[in-house]
Amino acid sequence: MVNNEIYALIDEHGLGHEFGDLLSKGGLEWLRSLELPPLDRLIPDNHLTHSNQQTERVDEEIYSKAVEDSDVRLPLSMTGVDVYSALLIRSEIGSIDRFPDHEKLVSWARLSPSLHQSGSTEYHGSIAKRGSRTLRWIIVEAARVAVNHDAKFEEFLELSRYLNCQFNPI
Repeated sequence: MVNNEIYALIDEHGLGHEFGDLLSKGGLEWLRSLELPPLDRLIPDNHLTHSNQQTERVDEEIYSKAVEDSDVRLPLSMTGVDVYSALLIRSEIGSIDRFPDHEKLVSWARLSPSLHQSGSTEYHGSIAKRGSRTLRWIIVEAARVAVNHDAKFEEFLELSRYLNCQFNPI
C-alpha cells in the first residue's frame, strides 16, 4: 500500500528513477531529496517516518524478548553478533544437549574439515558439506564483522594468514 501511494505520487509528477525498490536504502535517499510541493511532500514523509518508528518499536520488542533466553544472551556477548544473528544461531542449533560434544557441533556448523582415513593414514580435506548451511553462513558473517570491528580479531586473522593456516573461529 505504501509502495503504491509513493509510486502514484512519483508518476503524478512525472519523475523517473533507477531503483527497483523505492524503499531500499538508495531509493529512500532519493525520495528524501525530492523537491515536492508541501502537501505532496507529506505523503512519503508520513509513510517513511511512520514505518521507521514501527520498525524501531518492533526491534526493541524483539531484543527485549530475546535477551530473556540464556541461549541467546551468550552469543550476544560475542563481538560481531547482534540480536538477529544470535536468534538465528539459537534456532539453527536448537537444544545444545543434542550434541554429545563440541566437535559434533562444529561439524554440524560445517566448520570442520572433511576426514578421509585409509588404515592408519588420515587425509584432511576441505570443509565438510554436511550440516547446517545457514549456521555456517551466520557464523562466518559474524566473524567478518568481528574482524572489521575488533583489533584483536584482526590481528588473529593476519597472524593466521601469515602462518598460512586455515582460520577456524571455534
